[in-house]
Amino acid sequence: MELMYARKLNNNYFKNKTITGFFGDIRDLRVLINNLEGTEMKTNKKAKVVIGKNIDFIKSLGVDESLLSYRISELSASNYKLIKLVGIILAKPEVVVLNNFELGLNSKTITRLVRFLKTINATFNIKIIIVSNNPVYLSKITKDVVVMKNEIIKYQGEIMPAIIQGLVDKPEIIDFIDLAKKKDKSIEYTLDDKELLKAIFRSVE
Repeated sequence: MELMYARKLNNNYFKNKTITGFFGDIRDLRVLINNLEGTEMKTNKKAKVVIGKNIDFIKSLGVDESLLSYRISELSASNYKLIKLVGIILAKPEVVVLNNFELGLNSKTITRLVRFLKTINATFNIKIIIVSNNPVYLSKITKDVVVMKNEIIKYQGEIMPAIIQGLVDKPEIIDFIDLAKKKDKSIEYTLDDKELLKAIFRSVE
């Protein structure tokens, strides 16, 4: 499922974490949180039943207010899961898990999603776990990542060392930097394309 939650954490692993990136199968995550729940919205209900009076939540995600009059079954796939995310957040669970949630969302919506999740974490102290195979996306949200395989924690810490050590598949930006380093070893690894451009400009000055 793309969205899961736990009303209460049943162990201490994520107690002191805020937003955590997670590389691994959802079955691996269940070793650390075994009381995750999923939920489905009733398709004949209107979106406003899920949202209530919390219109600012969907506006911050770029969802048009007019969609509140739509039935759940009439929503697009992306709006469906954004409405569902807000519904889960409003229940104020202790932790929310987004499992490859970014797939199918455009770049503008992902930017809004990142900002929304950071605000929710800071405002409601809801812990967020982002399960994804996209290190560039994860780096926009958090520096704290966990890598698990076959139910064993292989790594925990910042994302870049995990990539360099081969624990995570290299994104294209890192392959490009590897090529650039052959010409200028001073270029540092980054997952931010703007920072990379700055480094390249500095190298040719």
